[in-house]
Amino acid sequence: MKKIAVTIPTYWSWETTKENLPEDAVFDHPTPLNLEGTLNTTLNSLKGLAGGSFYVILITAPVNPRISGQAEEKIEKIIAPYKSIYPIMQFGPGDLKYVQELLTGHNCSPDIISLAAYAQIRNCQLFTSAMLNAELIAAVDDDEIVPPDYLIRAQDYAGKKVRGKTADGIAGIYLNAEGDYNIKEPADSRRST
Repeated sequence: MKKIAVTIPTYWSWETTKENLPEDAVFDHPTPLNLEGTLNTTLNSLKGLAGGSFYVILITAPVNPRISGQAEEKIEKIIAPYKSIYPIMQFGPGDLKYVQELLTGHNCSPDIISLAAYAQIRNCQLFTSAMLNAELIAAVDDDEIVPPDYLIRAQDYAGKKVRGKTADGIAGIYLNAEGDYNIKEPADSRRST
């Protein structure tokens, strides 16, 4: 049985009563600190996962370093009830500096991981999972409902030969309510230049 890490980046912004700042990181759907958001729904959906044992790593990404502490505290409160259901932990701004120092000590650029941009956040997902010896990394967003057979399907191809090549990574597509992956746009939704 594979050691499976389920990684979930979760994005947090200022409370709704506060203005965004020009230096804030830009994420497409950060949750304001004074709201609940969708993370609980995602974590609840993991309760019924079949397909092996897993642990969850939340990657906490605040839009601004000034709210790092608040975001980490919020996540700790959210995940507390789940700790008795499945192993769950947080990688946040407080952990980032330590890991960047480790990278520097191994002659690697610490800039490959950060909590301020999507690519570096994905690297955090990979890095934290590798540090915990994961054999399979299942990445989901903090606004998804994970189907019970998700881990079974993830293991169907990962690490196996597909058409003569090893599938080291797999990705799914999002399907809308009509079962299609294409977003239906109104004809006048784009402006010509």
